[in-house]
Amino acid sequence: MEVRAAHTRLYVSDIATCTEFYRDVLKFNPVIIQIEKGYAEFEIGQMRLSLFRQQEMAEILRTTDQPATAECQDKFGLILAVIDIDSYLS
Repeated sequence: MEVRAAHTRLYVSDIATCTEFYRDVLKFNPVIIQIEKGYAEFEIGQMRLSLFRQQEMAEILRTTDQPATAECQDKFGLILAVIDIDSYLS
């Protein structure tokens, strides 16, 4: 099975400000910018970096009753891709 890192995802509280920082200050190449949906994705050479609204991840993981600084609140994620999953499963 061939697995590779698809992209790194940062969970952020202020998607608009973070998007401006990576796009305007660090000059990362924007691929997707959907501030209203809480998502942005950048390309840096062969790497992808995405920003995802932290509150939405807390809702998905059902940890909204915990403070944003609690250990159970994820700060980042490594998104993996499996190449040709069908051949792996057969």
